[in-house]
Amino acid sequence: MIATITHQGTLTMADIEYFYSAHSAFAYFGSARLMEIARAADSRIIHKPIDLNRAVEANGPGWTGSLTPARTALGPNQVRIR
Repeated sequence: MIATITHQGTLTMADIEYFYSAHSAFAYFGSARLMEIARAADSRIIHKPIDLNRAVEANGPGWTGSLTPARTALGPNQVRIR
């Protein structure tokens, strides 16, 4: 994890930054497990909701579509297509 400054203050290695889309079923079902993990590790969860539509627009539609120029510029080692 890379520590960054947020409005809550400085992150520590015990903090978990949780990036998710509020309308994602994966986020919904996974949130309970993430809270268990954080509790067991005595970690704080820093919620970072994202606008999934903006993320898809910036990165491309995923495995089925072509990649955007910005995503292609990352190079083959950083883009994993399954």
